Amino acid sequence: MSYCYSFQVKKSLTMRVVAPIRETCAQTLSIICNRLNDQPQCSTLISILLNLLKHNGTWEIRHGALLTLKYTFNILKEIPNDMQIPCVQAVRQCLKDESDDVVATAAATLLPVVTHYESVVLDCAPGLIGELISLLDSMDDLNSAASSIMNLLAKLLASNSAEKFKLSFAQVLPKIFPFCRH
Repeated sequence: MSYCYSFQVKKSLTMRVVAPIRETCAQTLSIICNRLNDQPQCSTLISILLNLLKHNGTWEIRHGALLTLKYTFNILKEIPNDMQIPCVQAVRQCLKDESDDVVATAAATLLPVVTHYESVVLDCAPGLIGELISLLDSMDDLNSAASSIMNLLAKLLASNSAEKFKLSFAQVLPKIFPFCRH
């Protein structure tokens, strides 16, 4: 599976082009996982993806695993109960990745989870909003991950459980204001 996620095609000796294989594999695996729902194979596939998120080598493998999780969470009617908390925790760790593409995809991966499993996200990620705000604090408004982080932050703050977060808008507003003009 890691081969699929890191596959690159050399167009010429001097130019490398990344094939759209990562995205295609992610969509295919998510459809397979959807068909395997309520079966041990679905949990096994998700476990393999979570292990790929721990890969310390190239960022493409983590990115591919996140893409698969993102599509899986979007189409899966229900994440297996034993996988909900480990999934949120693993994706949350990817928000700290050095690659902007991995950070952006991690934020996009959590969006459907917040929609369908709001309580799971809020229970196992109490400091998530603070982490997202501090991520924005260290970025400029043109950073590729900024839009995904803002979308996740908006989804969390608009959730039914938003009152659980003790936020001072006097502290938060100056940090998110530079991103409001886009």
